[in-house]
Amino acid sequence: MEKNAIEDFVRITEEKIQKLQQELKKYPKGKISCLRNGRYVKWYHVMGGKRKYIPKSEIEFAKQLVRKQYIQAKLEDVLMDKKALGKYMKAVSGYESKEELFYKNPFYSDILRDTKKQNVDIGTWMNADYSRNPFHPEMLKFESISGNILRSKSELIIDQLLFVYQIPYRYECKLVLGDVTLYPDFTIIHPKTGKMCYWEHFGMMDNQKYSRKAFSKLEIYCENSIIPSINLITTFETIDSPLDAMKVENIIKQYFL
Repeated sequence: MEKNAIEDFVRITEEKIQKLQQELKKYPKGKISCLRNGRYVKWYHVMGGKRKYIPKSEIEFAKQLVRKQYIQAKLEDVLMDKKALGKYMKAVSGYESKEELFYKNPFYSDILRDTKKQNVDIGTWMNADYSRNPFHPEMLKFESISGNILRSKSELIIDQLLFVYQIPYRYECKLVLGDVTLYPDFTIIHPKTGKMCYWEHFGMMDNQKYSRKAFSKLEIYCENSIIPSINLITTFETIDSPLDAMKVENIIKQYFL
């Protein structure tokens, strides 16, 4: 992984920490505790070692405390990310990117000029507005370091690693194939060839109804010359075989680096 990509990751992580810390200041002091009493659940406000019952009439106050603890949990995750990144940066300290050295070589400047032009075009594409998937926005729950909000933890893994490796992509961008409109999980421009490709993650392949829809979708892709392992990346998972970050990272290296 390039050092400048890690530095960007660190910067974004620090910005996220500051944002979460500022948000925590908006909530009331103390924390919430939940206890089950038979069939009923009771909420308590805990502060200074004391516990006070929260009646149903003060449910909004309870919700604020729940939200606060959720933000605290997110903050702990991001702080752990920062700690891990700090260790990584120490390990690569003093390393100079071979790619950057290659670009500085005057013997290759004419050839690389075309590549730089392509990068400008890719940058324009990445920053342009595009039509996103309008269906079930309530399922967008997992916030990525890229700023995208994803529908699953597996999509979150893919999104964050594409972002860290600086692969140009869009999330759930509209794609019209004849009479059919699809929203691929990720629409990607290959950073070296400039060609368009797609990444679909199928997350419930042990569900018969879901798997039938998945294969139907793959058939539509193939009918329109979007072929798995050529210009379509596919990943699959079941409850017993979830997607892991190492597999995603290996795919990115295989296809794009």
